[in-house]
Amino acid sequence: MNARDPIRFDGWTLHSTTGELVRGSVRIRLQEQPQLVLEELLAHRGELVTREQLIARLWPRGIVNFDLSLNSAVRRLRVALDDNAESPRYIETIPRRGYRYIGPVEPRTAVTVPRSRRWQGAAALLLIVASVAAGTLSRVDPGSRQPAATVVQVDEGARDHLVRAQHFMHRRLPGDLDRARQNLLDAIAIDPRFARAWAGLASVHWLATVERHVTPEQGLPQVREAAERALALDPNLAEAHLRLANYLCQTGRQHEAHEHLAAATALEPGNPLVLSIAAGIFARDGQLDQAIELQQHAVAADPLSLVNRGNLVAFMTIAERLDEAEVEIRRLQELNADTPDLDSHHARLLILDGRFEEALVLAATMPEGAERRFAEAIAHHRLGNSAAADAALGALLDAPAIEVPALQISEVFAARGEPDQALAWLNKVPEHSIHDPSIEYSPFLRTLRSDPRWNEWVTVSRRRASAPRYGAGAG
Repeated sequence: MNARDPIRFDGWTLHSTTGELVRGSVRIRLQEQPQLVLEELLAHRGELVTREQLIARLWPRGIVNFDLSLNSAVRRLRVALDDNAESPRYIETIPRRGYRYIGPVEPRTAVTVPRSRRWQGAAALLLIVASVAAGTLSRVDPGSRQPAATVVQVDEGARDHLVRAQHFMHRRLPGDLDRARQNLLDAIAIDPRFARAWAGLASVHWLATVERHVTPEQGLPQVREAAERALALDPNLAEAHLRLANYLCQTGRQHEAHEHLAAATALEPGNPLVLSIAAGIFARDGQLDQAIELQQHAVAADPLSLVNRGNLVAFMTIAERLDEAEVEIRRLQELNADTPDLDSHHARLLILDGRFEEALVLAATMPEGAERRFAEAIAHHRLGNSAAADAALGALLDAPAIEVPALQISEVFAARGEPDQALAWLNKVPEHSIHDPSIEYSPFLRTLRSDPRWNEWVTVSRRRASAPRYGAGAG
């Protein structure tokens, strides 16, 4: 049997000629190094495959210091197989020696894999996202990737700071972004050539910008600088490509943005950050079911990420898939009852579900601020408590603009049946927020969509959002 024939194991099929790993409706294009690891392990199933054997297979020219890249290849393979190093089904780690394939396997046999008419699995979906969103349908050729950067030994202290920073970014409690930033700066101070730390710093700057800790004029140039530093050191970092894509999208350079998204997708199709950003693109374009499917893949890839689950709740709420959103809220509560924005997500869900009294009970436990007043203003209005509703709305209007997004006030006016005021406040939404799916597709703005002025607002706002800004034309 030809060595490049498909390999079947435990319901999976590895197509060695294309690098595709298929199981049911899931189709994942493996990067070359994880594919070679899998082939070597399957060729010696049940046996120890030493690290030296794998390094010789992956890097036959014998260049040294590839331990870190081997670890990364095995991690990416485990993500693709949904395997766990602590309780493996397929890949067992033999400490300090190597790995062993411990799952079932079937003989090599030629198979024909049918293609479905609908998008089937995160990897295939993502490869289409990058080109379709740019208005073209071009293929991503995995053979055209840039050569891997030379692997250098990273200082353990720098690595420890990166791990801590990643923990804070995923947890996202008050002050965690600052903690993450400081750990990444400490990592870079120890090792200025640590590309992953620069990519992480780009992520922190992006999150600080979209969460309004800094203005876009302050944050976006920092995103670009850190992402470009990372890619100069290692052009194969998916996270850096994604953050540069974020920057380019926000500065009106859509074509370049989708080129970087395509690069990230080709490098790490199972990366939860890749999946989550692609989900955001679908949500922005109103394709909420596809966005939810991708975000579910992101959650499956990183089930402990509070951010990924929070995004899933937000997409489900916008799509008014309220029963599913409530299940995810309970899961978030189990993971961490102090998850940021958890109560505000829940209050919005209760209002959309017509459970206004429950929403008010929950709002009474929330801290003073825009989200509490938002819930009270709508719930009291729907219950006929005019004085309380007016008081909550007045508190929103009196608060400093930086504390209350214009969108929230617009949603309250829309819920009160006051379209003139709702549209007036929509026109105050900042340009960098226009493509937020919670705006154009907000269920709280549903009553405005029958107003003739709605389509005019959508057209004008999209034109504003697509215009270059924040120095986009520079280098």
